[in-house]
Amino acid sequence: MKQVLKRWLTNGNSLRDYYPIANIDYNSHVNVIAHLSSGVNLNVTNQQWTLAYNPVIMGILIPRERENELRKASIELKYYWSSDAGDMQGDKLSKVDLKYKETLDITLREGVLMLFEVTGARNFHLSWMRRSIILYRLYLLCKKREKYFDTLSFDLYRQYAAQFTYPRKVMMIAVDHQQSSHFFPIDLQGRIASFYFFGLRHSNKIITVLQQIRKVVVCFVPATEYKTLYSLGKFSKESKKSATAFKKSSLFGFQIPEFASGYYEIELINDHNIGSQQFFIGNIVNEQKAPPDSAFLYHVHMLQFLTAQEKRKPYTLLT
Repeated sequence: MKQVLKRWLTNGNSLRDYYPIANIDYNSHVNVIAHLSSGVNLNVTNQQWTLAYNPVIMGILIPRERENELRKASIELKYYWSSDAGDMQGDKLSKVDLKYKETLDITLREGVLMLFEVTGARNFHLSWMRRSIILYRLYLLCKKREKYFDTLSFDLYRQYAAQFTYPRKVMMIAVDHQQSSHFFPIDLQGRIASFYFFGLRHSNKIITVLQQIRKVVVCFVPATEYKTLYSLGKFSKESKKSATAFKKSSLFGFQIPEFASGYYEIELINDHNIGSQQFFIGNIVNEQKAPPDSAFLYHVHMLQFLTAQEKRKPYTLLT
């Protein structure tokens, strides 16, 4: 009976909030549309990033002529299934409500990078009953493990689930300081033109190091190396406990794993507190590009993973 219920609820998959998947940058299955209270709709599919968890903060690249409107507008960010017919608004998967937080003081030809706080969310994946059971069980699991915060609420967890309807790319931070090298994965990150930005939880001791040295290397991670990436996040290279081979970045000379398929060397220009995360932004001063059509590591929420399975366009699960 338990196996029957498991097949019905999760298609036989284990209960976990985020799934590591192999994906390429233009194959998310999801379109993201910002619906403004004025009736204007903006396609921000490749121009939106999750940057902090509590409160949930998003960065969105906005056309410059819309900046003043979005400072005051009511905004619904909706995630739609990308149909074969090219319809930008296929089946609705989730939505988040946003309010304006701040505009970043950087010059971009493409528009302005604005930060918004998520004030509410709804999920529409699967059936109401399956979705409700999965969400609540995952919430209790995360609460028990204290995976996010002691103050994690069900409403806040629903916001996480909605945000990760869109697969979030995982990169690797590499930092050298005082003869020690540090590595860890990060999915609260993004890039616009020559600017790179990311959010780090305040408990991360590397924050003070970055504020001192003002430079960092961010590596592309092949999907096949995801377990190595997670294990590297648990040690510093001086401990000599890793069998991973390393090389040096070409400009800063930082240690980076041989498996990195490309990387950015970044000079940090600003950082400030945006809630649960410290937000960093920097200039990419050197780039070693990854091969075209490389399959990278992404995180996607279980609800979206199951939806893709049922639509017969499954993501490639990394095991």
